[in-house]
Amino acid sequence: MISISHQKPYITSLGGSREKRTKKEERKKKRQVLSVGNSLPARLLDSPPFPTPHFGILSGLLDHTLVTTASVSAVDLGSYVIEKHFTLSCADKNPDSEFSLEPIDLECLCRDDRDAWLSLGKPGFDRQRAEEGSKIFRRSLYFVKDLPSGHVITSEDIRRIQPGMGLTPKYFDQVVGSRLTQSVRRGIPVNWDSMVSKGE
Repeated sequence: MISISHQKPYITSLGGSREKRTKKEERKKKRQVLSVGNSLPARLLDSPPFPTPHFGILSGLLDHTLVTTASVSAVDLGSYVIEKHFTLSCADKNPDSEFSLEPIDLECLCRDDRDAWLSLGKPGFDRQRAEEGSKIFRRSLYFVKDLPSGHVITSEDIRRIQPGMGLTPKYFDQVVGSRLTQSVRRGIPVNWDSMVSKGE
């Protein structure tokens, strides 16, 4: 543990305390707070309440259960720190051996926590790069009639259907009322090259 006066990462455990001490740690502007239960080993039913982000601090979990479920769940809830007791072999009896992970379990914990963190993604509705190839499966605008050049497009002339090779459906109302600059055949995707906007 490093003094917060040096502006270094600082982790403290809440022990058996709860909201009152969590708020106290927030006022002292410490960086991470671990929630920890008092039973050793702990049942999943006895897992401590997770300090939620509204306290203005980075929260974590000191997990004394015999499995990794609570730790992975804490990551899903926004935990930045997980502390878990570790031993090379539970057969080596020591004060912590009954609730410590062996190497293979620690490997699973690290993998599952990392996967849980990655699965949280980022907030927002922007299309992910990995989704670019699936745009073809989305709906888009298509002409559903053979239409001559000069025709003013109506809502009966176009439909929102797959695949996604035409204009996106959000342009439906903008396309309606536009005038074709060339004849179009039924079944071709709608694009701006074949029309001029209404009013032009």
